[in-house]
Amino acid sequence: MNNPLILESKIFPNNSTLVNNKQNISTETPQTIQHIFANIIKKSNNQTLLNYGFLDYGVYTAGDFLPNVRYFMKQNISNEIYPDIMDAQNKYIKLKTTQFVIVKTKHPLKEKDVGTALLHKNYQLVADYSDKKTETVHYWLFESKK
Repeated sequence: MNNPLILESKIFPNNSTLVNNKQNISTETPQTIQHIFANIIKKSNNQTLLNYGFLDYGVYTAGDFLPNVRYFMKQNISNEIYPDIMDAQNKYIKLKTTQFVIVKTKHPLKEKDVGTALLHKNYQLVADYSDKKTETVHYWLFESKK
């Protein structure tokens, strides 16, 4: 078997998963977006995170921290079959249970169109990233408003 994902690892310099200064995120050396988001979260006294509406993609591992909520990510289960996940995630946002929320969109949107109105009421955008290889995935990191 051949797994092409090895080409997207850090051992291959300048691959599309590494972020550099051309993408408006300041780093001394190219890093994965998981490490960049984890480093932002590590600067906070409250290192809690919610992956809103999608599977975890490695920020917990990159940051070496554990989830503080049961439904820290959305499993690939339809909301019609198991609504508890998204109901709980919406409650976490309403109560500001986590300091940070990551939202994944299928294509770059304007910030105001990302997530829900409640997300924008309780959280502010601190970083975002668009996958330059496919240009179909965009990640948004929000932090709880004081």
